[in-house]
Amino acid sequence: VYNHIKILKRKGLLENEKQSRRSLNPIASKSVFNEVVTLPLAGEICGGQPIELYTDVQDIVVPATLADHPNRTYAFEVRGDEFSDVLINSGDLLLLEVHQEPIDEKIMLLEINKNEISIKKVYDEGNFVRLEGLTHQHQSMILRKDDLTIHGFIVG
Repeated sequence: VYNHIKILKRKGLLENEKQSRRSLNPIASKSVFNEVVTLPLAGEICGGQPIELYTDVQDIVVPATLADHPNRTYAFEVRGDEFSDVLINSGDLLLLEVHQEPIDEKIMLLEINKNEISIKKVYDEGNFVRLEGLTHQHQSMILRKDDLTIHGFIVG
């Protein structure tokens, strides 16, 4: 929850109420939500399988508040139920900001050993990366950076 609030504050949608420690006020006018950006729908993601890129890329329109850097943000359609335990279902769209280095505490789309697609919370530990599952049922893993291909972090 804290990370979501921090993002909403950064985007100018929430502010702390003055003279109060635990209250928030929405500050965005309706016009903020009317701004949109066009992003490419680049392919499909299915847990445990390689990313399938579309040869005929389509565009989708999303609220501008979802893409801080639209020039390096792409949409992917989720196929299958491999991510349903973290409430990402078949047919959902994931917005991915391209970034190829691990960013601590970000939820990132990555490829393990060049064949298994996964979504994990990432922690950089020098030559290694610790991957935390998004639910308590998933165990953490520590892998060499060479064994990972990081595609980016999930922004929406």
